[in-house]
Amino acid sequence: MKKKSAFLILLLFLIASCSQSLFITDDSITVSGIDDGSVVGSLFSVNISRTSVSDSKLGLTVSIKTMSSELVSSYSVNLEEGAEVWDEKLTFPDNADPGWYTVDLVFTEDGVQSVFKSYVIFYNPDSYDFSIEYMYVRPSVSRPASKGLVQLSIDIPYSGYGMIKLSYSDGSSVLQDVRSGINMLRIMFPKKEGIYPVVAELYPFVKSGDNFPADVKSPFSATATLVVQDNPSPLPNELKPHNKYYALYHLRGDMTDDASFPDIKIPLYNLNSNGDPDIAYNRGVFGYYLTKNSSFSLELIDMDSENTLPDVDWRLELKALVDIRSVNTQDAAIPKSEPFITANLSKMDVVISVSSDGNIVLDIKNEDKETSYSLGELFTDQVAYIKLYPSLQQDNTIKLILSVNDIPVVAIPVETDTVSILKSVVIIGGSEFSVVLDELAVSSL
Repeated sequence: MKKKSAFLILLLFLIASCSQSLFITDDSITVSGIDDGSVVGSLFSVNISRTSVSDSKLGLTVSIKTMSSELVSSYSVNLEEGAEVWDEKLTFPDNADPGWYTVDLVFTEDGVQSVFKSYVIFYNPDSYDFSIEYMYVRPSVSRPASKGLVQLSIDIPYSGYGMIKLSYSDGSSVLQDVRSGINMLRIMFPKKEGIYPVVAELYPFVKSGDNFPADVKSPFSATATLVVQDNPSPLPNELKPHNKYYALYHLRGDMTDDASFPDIKIPLYNLNSNGDPDIAYNRGVFGYYLTKNSSFSLELIDMDSENTLPDVDWRLELKALVDIRSVNTQDAAIPKSEPFITANLSKMDVVISVSSDGNIVLDIKNEDKETSYSLGELFTDQVAYIKLYPSLQQDNTIKLILSVNDIPVVAIPVETDTVSILKSVVIIGGSEFSVVLDELAVSSL
């Protein structure tokens, strides 16, 4: 009986020894120099090591496939017998295009497949710099759950297209297609106050719908910060201080009224959007993009509020980028004029229009008459700071003032009762011009 037990123990030992020498496992083979997201050229090195002791011959087959599983190349690599560490040069075929590939390494022991390792890599034979040139968040500070933009400058040669993955600190991520050049990606700021990193990873030559593993990290990335505050202070170029305003909208991706005029306990005005205007960033101006199909309207909530404001003590202020499109005015004998700002005062309507040839027209309408003023070309490629307000003169008469960038462009004599209160304002784009509305406010003189 003892002889049989000893024989069984010896047999089990021999089987275990043979198993160890005949079969390798994933843990017994380590590969360095390549990983998911690696950037490689036509010739690249990998380091292979075997941690288990074995007298068997180790073999390697390399297969390179496109992301659609099309075989590009397959070849065997002779690994030196008796060694435990190998530095091997792997190659891409000369006809392979730059892009993403799967590199499969199949290890065999004495001709039997034992270990399979696979990597998603980026083939960059010309060593082109695919890095994200810059990344900015617009606006730099915003309220919780407001809209924003991530501005990226990307240079993608060959195809000109790619995909960006934006990853947030809560583990969530979104994918968006991009093109070579400047891209504006829409985001939502987090719902709670704080400072949050956001990482942008660029995947050149990939687009929505492609068969691409979501967990592969790109070697081309940039990081920015989302700053979220419940009550952010005015930015350097914004209207301020808040306590001089009856209504104040910074329009940083939301429609919050920041006015804090003393003795006014409830809002005097209400801001509404029409046509679902979207956010935009253009030539240094962040705001809402308005065309002929979208607008903002600011309305006095209750006419009883008129008694809250001193007579003739208001000033409409707005900052906007007006982009006049290039049009062929030879096709039209009379340039077309479209409203940009319509202000309804106590007994008067004031309409500021933009014509297709770039001129600005001011129309005054009241019960008695209608007067038109041509103001010439007032808007340039920078933000225009526009003010409309009644002004008491030294002789106790009233003039309605329109100024652009703090330069009065027209002063019109009016009756006091026609302008004593600002009841409503509409800002809209046109078919021949667009508007990025930066800020809108009604202040105290």
